[in-house]
Amino acid sequence: MNREMLLSENERAALAGAADPEQITSYKIARSDSKSNVELQEFFEKDLQQSGIDPSDAIARAIAPVDAAQCIKLLGFSPRDQANRPIEGYAIPFIDPVTKQPMTCPDGRPFVRIKLVAPAKMNDGKLAKYLSPNKAGQHAYIPAEVHHAVQSCSADVILTEGEKKAICATLRGMPTIGLVGMWGWRDTSAGDGRGNDQLLPELARYVRSGAMWTLIFDSDAADSTKERDFKYAAARLAKVLAAYQVSLRLVILPPVVPNGKTGLDDYAMYHGPQFLQEIRTLIDMAPTVSCDLRSLTSVANGSKGGRPAVVKDIADACAALFRDVNGVLLLRHYRNTWFHYENGHYGALPAGEMVWLGSDGTHAMFIGPDKRYVVGDELPAVLVFEKAGRVDVTFRVEERSTDRAPGHGEHAQ
Repeated sequence: MNREMLLSENERAALAGAADPEQITSYKIARSDSKSNVELQEFFEKDLQQSGIDPSDAIARAIAPVDAAQCIKLLGFSPRDQANRPIEGYAIPFIDPVTKQPMTCPDGRPFVRIKLVAPAKMNDGKLAKYLSPNKAGQHAYIPAEVHHAVQSCSADVILTEGEKKAICATLRGMPTIGLVGMWGWRDTSAGDGRGNDQLLPELARYVRSGAMWTLIFDSDAADSTKERDFKYAAARLAKVLAAYQVSLRLVILPPVVPNGKTGLDDYAMYHGPQFLQEIRTLIDMAPTVSCDLRSLTSVANGSKGGRPAVVKDIADACAALFRDVNGVLLLRHYRNTWFHYENGHYGALPAGEMVWLGSDGTHAMFIGPDKRYVVGDELPAVLVFEKAGRVDVTFRVEERSTDRAPGHGEHAQ
């Protein structure tokens, strides 16, 4: 059971204190002087209340209505509705719970998300309900209560799509981080574009070995046209977290809203006082996400009969460790077969045969160990196989035979 569901009354009181306006931020967005201020204020209050957020709680988090001129200043461009009119809305600043100041765009502007009164028509013809600043990258929305719960109460991390949903759940006793989308956990300024993702820095600070994170998607993530994309994003996050010995559970909310998708705020409003009990049950029953993605293939590779995307990543990463003195790769992987470079060409390594590891033949090496091992030491490790998946093993350091194979002396150094 998740630690965040087991906070004591004192811890819950401390979380409530963490949400005090003076404890969250001193940052404020200038109030709108628009002639439509009354209508804008009504939209601001009604929209928040539909997500179970009292406007006073939003104001404490520096959330505020913004007119068209303020939208342009915050976004760096002028959003227009389908009739080409300027749009108003309200701005949600992403406050860093450590500095208590807004997270920033690369150019130093505060990072905000603006919920618009009417959808904006984008250059690609699509409609957007929310907008972020131009060329801003992305950040995660972290309520002050989350930071306190994870740092002081050792709670596990819960993620969901959307800032309002995160606030709604947090106000009801489940500290939750809001992502700007299914990929909202990823640092878009890092990574190499080949699946080697990195966490946003503000999320990486909460990584703790052995922890269990939970990712909660809206009910539409189960739609046949969307499920594969959502689960692929979750699996990529699980792969990143696995490097830190952190596991990930995936919850796709059951629909409770007639004729519409159910978000975490909808789920909380529907269940009322029973929300924590109901969401706890879903989390406890949620599957742990596999991080090897063997069932998912890339469009360019797997769907054409090649290797599943992450098998390729694993194979290429392993092969990169084995090169000759001229830098030539000694191993390559192609269409489920390993090839070994010898005498100027690559030859297939037969599949389905028994492989013995030993100093006089195929062997495994620990490269760059952090200490010198002695006889009797045990080293836990994980072997990753294309079909068998991850296998936990323990290597035991034993006395080296005097019958050593020639040419391997340097491995003992």
